[in-house]
Amino acid sequence: MNMRASEKAAIAALLAMSAVFFFYRLGSFALIGPDEPRYAQVAREMLQRRDLITPTIGGHLWAEKPVLTYWLMMLSMSLVGVNEWGARLPSALLAMLTALAVYAAGRRLISQRFGFLSAVVLITSVMFAGFAHAASTDMPLSAMMALGMCSFLLFEREPSARASMWMLVAYACFALAVLAKGLVGIVLPAGIIGTYGLLTGQWRRIRDARLSLGIAIFLAVASSWYGPVIARHGWTFIDEFFISHHFQRFVTPKFHHPGPPYYFLPVILLGLFPWTAFLVSAITRLRWSDLKRGDPRDRLRWFSSIWILVPLVFFSLSQSKLPGYILPVLPAGAFLIGDELDRLLTTRLDRRLTISLYATSVLVIAVGASGVLYARKELSVSDGGGITILGVAMVTGIVFLYWGLKRRFRWAIAVIVLGSAVALVIVARSYLPAIESKESLRRLAQIALREMKPGERIIGYYAFHHSLTFYTNARSFYDEKGNVIVARSPEELLDRVRREGSVLCVTRDDVFEDLVKDVRFRIQPLGRQRRMVLMRIRPALKEGKHQ
Repeated sequence: MNMRASEKAAIAALLAMSAVFFFYRLGSFALIGPDEPRYAQVAREMLQRRDLITPTIGGHLWAEKPVLTYWLMMLSMSLVGVNEWGARLPSALLAMLTALAVYAAGRRLISQRFGFLSAVVLITSVMFAGFAHAASTDMPLSAMMALGMCSFLLFEREPSARASMWMLVAYACFALAVLAKGLVGIVLPAGIIGTYGLLTGQWRRIRDARLSLGIAIFLAVASSWYGPVIARHGWTFIDEFFISHHFQRFVTPKFHHPGPPYYFLPVILLGLFPWTAFLVSAITRLRWSDLKRGDPRDRLRWFSSIWILVPLVFFSLSQSKLPGYILPVLPAGAFLIGDELDRLLTTRLDRRLTISLYATSVLVIAVGASGVLYARKELSVSDGGGITILGVAMVTGIVFLYWGLKRRFRWAIAVIVLGSAVALVIVARSYLPAIESKESLRRLAQIALREMKPGERIIGYYAFHHSLTFYTNARSFYDEKGNVIVARSPEELLDRVRREGSVLCVTRDDVFEDLVKDVRFRIQPLGRQRRMVLMRIRPALKEGKHQ
């Protein structure tokens, strides 16, 4: 094919893969975990008020995260509805945009084949595809950082004055990253680019970076929200957003997400599955002498390694650790792995690549078997889906190794992509319903909405699930910081019941068994989901008598 036709074919293939890995059954399962329902509810309340400045839950300021994710969800919800599709569509679209940016940058920096392979790796990496299905702030941060980093790489590659335009794009993208997740959106890029500049001497190009204009662009974009929200809420916002959710989250275990110093290393390795072995191969291939050479491929490999290392060190020092924190490094991992796959297609098979072929085959089968065991233990799913997944993993691993040893590397890569797509479809159909049942109380929320009387709200008793926040439209009790109120003692629950007259209450079934024995309450069970019980509670008609 000629160049233009091959570019169109490459983009079409990437869009087709994105459709499978990012959009398949995107809105077919409930919002899960604590974050998705809350972020979606914030966006819904802002949309209902037509307010672009103040994030709220239950009408109370909720200053945990900045606004970009909410803006995108508001736009999405206004187009497709206030539902799972509307909440998750921005993440899927941004994931696709990131993959196309990786392709475009890789094509211009190295070659079209390199860019295409890097984008394929990113699309099919299990963690990136997973967060493309998540209504959270992690994908917006990762996408804006990736766009900014790719722009910087294009600036660094081209010595002409026109290249400074790429740096101006990078400033704007990093400002959007700050609007996506706060100060980390500039701390990480500054650390990565600064470290790379010091190691390579590229800091001398600071004049070409148009720093004054770049800072002006950065401040203009970032202040579009930070300025109005601080003007409106003052110290209340600053204290909650910057002091609590930035500095205290980093230096204290206040938010109860601890982890050992090596926490993120296995997250990165598993996050880039099924290509993990090739990442290890790429890292071991680094040589210090390559950094000083002018070869674009060597420079990109070192920049990508620094892109991984700086966030890894930064978040490892934090006292709060969650897997999504490390998502921004995956595009860098995709560049490194793309280089190994490109090497596989163009050079003789060396020892590192041979080991990677065997390791990938074993890893695919091992992860498939581990996933089946996890699903049986934690999700209680039938063996039918598990056997199918295990079969797909075994066939994929064996056929990949066969084609690899036969030197049919294009076929081997295609087998991994196809096997991953088939596995994703099976997981979405067989496992997602079980994950939804475990991680969401949507069905219980639907019962609550059906049974709820005017003025009634929901209170948690020793337990609460934030899916109730979205699926009941925040009909719970909240404090001044937007945190849901959970009763932690019978007396606290009784005080709330007496004040309200009647409440709906959600709790664990073991706690429910003790609560029904308390003669101070009149309890009407309304529904169950897994180990959670929904009930209506009123005060007893006569003190000491249960009716």
